[in-house]
Amino acid sequence: MTTTDERLESPFELSEILLDAIPYVFCKDIRGIYRASNLNQAKNLGFRDPSDFVGKTIFDILDDEESAQLIDQTDRKIMQTGVPVILEETITTPVGIKTFLSQKSPIRCDEGKVIGLLGFAMDITEIKNKQLRAEAEKEKYQKEIDDYKNLAQQHSKFQQIANQVAHDIVSPLSALSTIISMLRDIPEQHRITLKQAATRIEDITNDLLKHYRTPEIKNTQTSQELDYFFTYLGLREILSEKRVEYHSSPIIFSHLISPGSHFAFIQVNSKSFRRMLSNLINNAVEAMEGRAGTVQIKLSETSNAVVLTIVDNGKGISPDVRDKILNGTSVTDEKKYSHGIGLCQVRDTLQQSNATLDIESKEGIGTKIILTFPRSHAPHWAATKLVLRADQTVLILDDDPFIHGAWDARFAKILEANPEMKLIHFTNGRELLDFLASFSPEEKNKLYLLSDHELIDQEMHGLNVISDSKLNNATLVTSHYTNPNVLAYADELDIPILPKRLAPKVPIQIMPLQSAPNGEQLVLREADVILLDDSQVFADSIIFRLSHRKVVHYLDPRIFIQESGQYAKDTPICIDNHFGLEVASSGVEVAAQLHALKFTRLYIVSGGCFDEGALPEYVTLVKKMNLELLDAL
Repeated sequence: MTTTDERLESPFELSEILLDAIPYVFCKDIRGIYRASNLNQAKNLGFRDPSDFVGKTIFDILDDEESAQLIDQTDRKIMQTGVPVILEETITTPVGIKTFLSQKSPIRCDEGKVIGLLGFAMDITEIKNKQLRAEAEKEKYQKEIDDYKNLAQQHSKFQQIANQVAHDIVSPLSALSTIISMLRDIPEQHRITLKQAATRIEDITNDLLKHYRTPEIKNTQTSQELDYFFTYLGLREILSEKRVEYHSSPIIFSHLISPGSHFAFIQVNSKSFRRMLSNLINNAVEAMEGRAGTVQIKLSETSNAVVLTIVDNGKGISPDVRDKILNGTSVTDEKKYSHGIGLCQVRDTLQQSNATLDIESKEGIGTKIILTFPRSHAPHWAATKLVLRADQTVLILDDDPFIHGAWDARFAKILEANPEMKLIHFTNGRELLDFLASFSPEEKNKLYLLSDHELIDQEMHGLNVISDSKLNNATLVTSHYTNPNVLAYADELDIPILPKRLAPKVPIQIMPLQSAPNGEQLVLREADVILLDDSQVFADSIIFRLSHRKVVHYLDPRIFIQESGQYAKDTPICIDNHFGLEVASSGVEVAAQLHALKFTRLYIVSGGCFDEGALPEYVTLVKKMNLELLDAL
């Protein structure tokens, strides 16, 4: 018996050990008869020993005729051409279907003639199976990806259609709302029907935009971010969603907006606010318990607050539950009492904005939820009014003819009262720019542009037109006022934005012309507030407080009186009551002079007290320790 050490010392034995360590080795002669193999090759083909393998052809070894034919053809071609080959071979062996990675080379005699073939092979069946499984998985996932892509393309197509339809609806809807608000000669019941139809169209539009909203205007706020929120527009949007959501229920939704509240702003996380208001309306509906009822949303404002009230005529809640809610005590079964208003979310939203909650309710009568938010000044981009000179020409750019009709209706009485004012309409941005090409900078100062942003099938949008026009006076009138790209570009151009749905509501202030001593017409200076105070420090604080308004400051009231003819008579004038030694008059005496000059909005700003009747009826007192009243000017 040969020991291990002896085998390692024998060249023949050592070669046999090395040969058996290789996966598969074999050789065959030119006739295709196997002349040698290692042990692994023999066992791979079902033999116990290489000696049982030698002397056979592949046809003797494999039962599968197709596999045997494939191997034989490959080997004969290699021996005929004399070219080595590396290839994969999948064959049916006695132990099953296997795949081999083979390297086959011709064997030559001393004269160079091919006399046989030498082959090396490795079983890669498992590797190949894994590869096939991976490819199958890849194909499966690729199909899913393709399906998602197709779905995304379809959604994108629907999105484009939805946006186009919404654009096509919003413009005539704004026009319809404007015209309805000005109708006086048709019966009230007909006006109500028209308003209801306009509201229904608005609901459908909002629902369409909700389902196919473009990604760029989706809300990306974090839960802690506060931003300026257009309360009226947000309220209308949520009410529209609720009308669609509860279209089959016997609930009537309505809203009541107090004068001036259309442009009320609060600072709130808009996502949280929408969720809160949505839940409150849902709870008001649940309070009806399936019966017919009404849910009304009221919006009002004071000098320092914006108040949102949700009123329903449902079953109400008990005083005990009301007190628990207001005191922050856990209500074990909120839904039992309806108004299970998601108390934590409501409290968090209100707390973030320093807002308050109050509840008035009578069982069997209904409930009133009162949300009071600190009033915020309008963001710098918001056009809360249009200030025009009586001699200006207003250019209207919009691709929708309905909007032009709406602006005509809004300006009808204004043009009648100001014959030097004109309205010129454009539906194409390029035509507007061509019209402006011949105007000098001085002539452009007499122009005011109201431009839509989205100009369908045109080479530019509204902000491009405004930028290229070089006009100093312009306002963007668009439904895309929440689009961050639009906001950023408008901010870069310092152009205010008016939401298109507020075009029927925006106040239009006309600065009248006066005759100068030489007979020429004098254009009044623009001012939102005039401040007469000899303290520059105090004046600076007021200017900072009213940073969203144009404040004109005079240190000496006598100079203002000399220039008072340059200002509109309804401009708010804030007057200090105690001037320095150089000014003999008190604030009350200055107010009397301005009253005689026909100024109508006079305010004494003082830290002192006045006896009853000390101030004339045409003066309003503003305490220096309570300046919130100035925010409402």
